[in-house]
Formats: sequence, C-alpha cells, structure tokens
Amino acid sequence: MRTALERKPPALYLLTAVLLFLGAGALYGGYSLVADPSGKGLGMPVEWLRDTGFPDYRIPGLILLTVLGVLPLAAALLLWLRPEWGLMKGLERSSRLRWVWGVAFGVGVAQVIWIVYQVATMGLTFFLQPLFLGVGLLICGLCLWPSMRHYCRA
Repeated sequence: MRTALERKPPALYLLTAVLLFLGAGALYGGYSLVADPSGKGLGMPVEWLRDTGFPDYRIPGLILLTVLGVLPLAAALLLWLRPEWGLMKGLERSSRLRWVWGVAFGVGVAQVIWIVYQVATMGLTFFLQPLFLGVGLLICGLCLWPSMRHYCRA
C-alpha cells in the first residue's frame, strides 16, 4: 500500500505535460534559431532584435534550446524520479522541498522572464507569446499547488 507521499498527485501529471510541451517546443525553436540565426526559417525577421542587443538569433536560440528546452524535459523526468543527491541535502533542509521542485519552479520563472523580456524589447510580435507566458505562469502555479509541495517535501 502506498503512502500519501508516494502517490503521484494529479497536479504532477499536468505539470509534467506542461514541462514536456514547453521543452519540446523550445528544443524545436532553439535548434531552428541556432541552425538558421537569421530567423527566416521560423518567419522571425532579424529586425525584431533591434532593441535586444543581439545581432542575430544564435544566442537567443542557444538560451531557448538549453534553458527552456533541455531543462524542462530534465525537470519533468526528475520530478517523477525524485532522486536524492547528497550535494543538495543542505538546500533541501533549508527549503524543506526536494531540489527538483526548485528546478521546475525556476523553469516557470525563466519562461515568464523570457516572454516579458521579448515583449518589452520587441513588442507583441509573435502570436504565441501570450500562450507561452501562460505556460510559464501555469508551471509556477502548479509548483505552488499544495499537493505538489507536499509531494516534493524533502
């Protein structure tokens, strides 16, 4: 018989799905931008970067690929596995939450910052920006959901 802590809460299933959605989309977008830094392949003119400090999409593509592509996929897997790593014990003691909870929450925060920065520097130029802002907020909200915090207790 499983204890309440061992059972996976419904919020974990939704959080995992959202992290996988974000990660897969960001892998595709990030790879596309690194492979074609002009942005033409994704229909993103380089003029959108005028006020961002980036000359082309190579660096934004790398950020997208790693921070919002690989990291959410890793977070989804690690939330299911909840590994115990000795190096993280101090952090877990101070926060009373598994370190992977912080990774998942950080992905949500990074997504919100990514979209807010885009809109602040480029304007509302891409129809998916509001959707992906919602994805970041949903990740943060699901991480803060009581059953998720209980599941991620250290």
